[in-house]
Amino acid sequence: AWNEKGDALYDLKKYEDAIHCYDTILQIKPKRADVWLRKAFALRKLGKYQDAIDSFDKALKIDAKFSRAWEGKGDALCELGKYEDAINCYDKALQARPGSITGRGFFKRITLRKQDEDDAWFLKFWLSNIWCKKAQALAKLGKYEDAIDCYDKAIEIDPDGRLAQREKEDTEKQIKILAVSSKVEQLQDKCVIPQSIHAQIKLFEEGDHEIDIESLESLLDQVENTTPQLELMLKHKHLTVNRWDQLELEIRNTSIAHAFNLIPSFSDEIEMRRIKAVTVKGQQSITLELGAKAKIGGRIPVDIKLEFEDSKGNKHEQIHEEWIEVREDAKAPISSEEEIRWAQLTPRPDSALPPGLAENYHDIQLIGQGGFARVFKAVRVRDNKEVAIKIPVSLDQATGKTFIEEIKNWTRLNHPNIVKIYDYNVLPIPFFEMELCDSSLDQYIKDNKDKRIQLNNACWIVFNAAEGLKSAHSLKIIHRDLKPQNILLKDGIPKLTDWGLSKVITESAGLSGFTPPYAAPEQISGKQKDERTDIWQLAVIFYQITTGKLPFEGEDIAMSIVTKEPVRPSELNPEIDPELEEIILKPISKDPKGRYQSVREFQMALAKHLRISVKEELSKAVSAKDFSKSAYYCADLLLVCLKINDGVNAYKYIDDLINYAKGDTKDELIALKDGIERRVKQKDPIPAEIVNQADILVHKVKIGGNR
Repeated sequence: AWNEKGDALYDLKKYEDAIHCYDTILQIKPKRADVWLRKAFALRKLGKYQDAIDSFDKALKIDAKFSRAWEGKGDALCELGKYEDAINCYDKALQARPGSITGRGFFKRITLRKQDEDDAWFLKFWLSNIWCKKAQALAKLGKYEDAIDCYDKAIEIDPDGRLAQREKEDTEKQIKILAVSSKVEQLQDKCVIPQSIHAQIKLFEEGDHEIDIESLESLLDQVENTTPQLELMLKHKHLTVNRWDQLELEIRNTSIAHAFNLIPSFSDEIEMRRIKAVTVKGQQSITLELGAKAKIGGRIPVDIKLEFEDSKGNKHEQIHEEWIEVREDAKAPISSEEEIRWAQLTPRPDSALPPGLAENYHDIQLIGQGGFARVFKAVRVRDNKEVAIKIPVSLDQATGKTFIEEIKNWTRLNHPNIVKIYDYNVLPIPFFEMELCDSSLDQYIKDNKDKRIQLNNACWIVFNAAEGLKSAHSLKIIHRDLKPQNILLKDGIPKLTDWGLSKVITESAGLSGFTPPYAAPEQISGKQKDERTDIWQLAVIFYQITTGKLPFEGEDIAMSIVTKEPVRPSELNPEIDPELEEIILKPISKDPKGRYQSVREFQMALAKHLRISVKEELSKAVSAKDFSKSAYYCADLLLVCLKINDGVNAYKYIDDLINYAKGDTKDELIALKDGIERRVKQKDPIPAEIVNQADILVHKVKIGGNR
């Protein structure tokens, strides 16, 4: 009775009371090995591992072949981190005779309460389980190969056992992640290890065994084979003939790979001293102070050669051309004739475009520069059209590949919410000629840093940016680097730019770059990236422009992205209602399956919110008989409906908009209405040309062109 009561209390998790029952039995019959076993299990449940071990030992003193006690003692020793001793216990359990698995009924109740009654099946399961436990203890000691052997024995005994299969796979991954960690350690002195690799290793160590190890290994191989890419800036460009002076040479390594034994050398026009080999670490820059003496006067072109080695000892060289002004003496200025002569041979100071390219433009101004390229504003000579020109900062193989990747996808995209490419070539220098915009979303955020961007404005920016994204996704192109700097604004319309990291979805991801604050978890962990990666990045921007904060910040931003949840937007901006908050947060789900599964789905949710908001404003404008605002809000509702393919409601709002329009604009709206009506009747989707036409007409209405 005490035995049955103890077991019942054990099942109810009343372990102290169960122990009291077992002690009552042991006072009467201290030689009951099975009762000592029961007590040991109850003590272990209470976390009293050493007391449990003592009870297991009492059972084993009575029956040295009591395999279940050896197993239980091994488990308790594992809890105490004594894995060598635990392995010894598991070996003893495996050596015990099968008939010594006493306490069978209790064992079933503790571990296999729905166990089949077949003894052979039970023994097979038990033996497989012991081999698994031994394997786990070996893995804790770092003896992974021995652990794999134990799992193989468990699988041999019970081929259908899922535990052994799963644990073996995890151990094999552990072996691989250790190899990756070891390789990372070896590469630390050779390159900058991307934050995403550290993040993936940390995630695995914290128990996320879904990490794609093969992709991680591939990524690390690419890191190892990355070559240094150097940029050069000559800070001091004035020398005097035959006089020693100091030149400051800034060298920046834009790659993650360190450049070793770097030695700069100049062409024969300049004599150099104080040159020594240096190392330029990845993503860092150094400034060299060199002694220089010019041999001839005037403005002279100088070739600066950078010779260096990569981490494998392979030699590389890059040649940069600079123009240096050399005076005949410290006081005498260069003659005006000489100035003109050299000016004819060099790019104009205000353009920095090579002559072969600069001759096609006038009024050239530098308007921006990043790590890869400079962007100029210019007027095209042939038709006086204002354009933007993008050229590389430096010329090398990596730049050429980046240029080709960017142009390959960008030229396929044609949409009002994507910056247009007008022209491109590789001669006389790789360049894009593209649509000139007014500003960037990044600048818009900075201009509004002291006040929040109005929610409706923020919603429209994201909604229309999503239009461009939807068009790219229809061609299976994902951007992968959406951020405020890559969303330009023209007449208030957002346009996506910088498709240098874009990929066709069927292509392999390769060594993908990203901007950490906007990166999706799958970019950091190296998992599969798709349309939902872009949706995450657009949602991060949405969060930023509605709250004034990024959802993930801090020193280790990559870990924050994959492990932490953002502050709810309404806590940062009380004007955000629960519906809009859900629209902002849903796409920032760690699991891509938890996000909107397409841009259109994201837009549909946002459109519902916008329609409610705009309808309220329209109602106020109509009540106040403010026909200008009424037209404005009708136009907004028309565009929302067209962009989510809601032809029925689009037809309704264009009908209302026609009442506010006049002149040519009214006639064009009537023609557009006929096109919408035809699609609605035929149940056809709204084509892009109708949406684009509506965009133009709505713009006319909003700027007062409805005459």
